[in-house]
Amino acid sequence: MTTDDAISILKVAKPEAAIFTHFGMQMIFREPQKEAARATRESQVPVTAAIEGMRVVISDEIQIVKPADERSTKPNSFLNR
Repeated sequence: MTTDDAISILKVAKPEAAIFTHFGMQMIFREPQKEAARATRESQVPVTAAIEGMRVVISDEIQIVKPADERSTKPNSFLNR
C-alpha cells in the first residue's frame, strides 16, 4: 500500500486518527514522518508514523507515547545496526 492509497482510505473512512506501521523501503527512504505529515494534510486525519518502542494508549482520548530514545525515528537508522 502506498501513502496515496492510505490517503484515499482515510478520506473515505474518516477515522479519529491513523498510524502508519510496517514500512516498505519506499516509505523508509521517503521518511515515514514526512509521509505521515503529508497524509494528515491531504486527508485531514491525524496520522502518525510508528517508531520502535512507541505505545498507543486508547481511552477517552488517544495518547501516543514515544520512547525517550528516539534514535529509531531517523529513516535509515535500522540499516546501520
